[in-house]
Amino acid sequence: MWKRFHDIMQMAIEKFVPKRPSDSKKKKPLCTKSLIKELSRKNTNCGKWQETKDANTELKYKKQVKKASKAVKLAKKNFEKQIAKKIKSDPKLFYSYVKSKTKSKSAVGPLTNSLHVVESTCDNYNF
Repeated sequence: MWKRFHDIMQMAIEKFVPKRPSDSKKKKPLCTKSLIKELSRKNTNCGKWQETKDANTELKYKKQVKKASKAVKLAKKNFEKQIAKKIKSDPKLFYSYVKSKTKSKSAVGPLTNSLHVVESTCDNYNF
């Protein structure tokens, strides 16, 4: 019974769920070869340190973390310089980058009435 249900469900998924390419294959504009190398070295050193718990491997890992963070900062700086140079020819790139960095998610705080009592239900608010 489960097998039949599973087969029907898989057929329905294949038929009705839209397929789209994953975004993971897109190369991020910030990632350079040197940055990817530094990050992969950091990850391998982290794995070695977690396996051995040795002080020497911990020291290597921490040094690699510093190198990787410097590489990320440098890549970001270079990327932003490139965007600044292209601002006249490609303003859309600049403004899309600025917009992506200035988005903020803020919620509305609690409201009080004249007696300084917090009103917590949505029914009390007049929109």
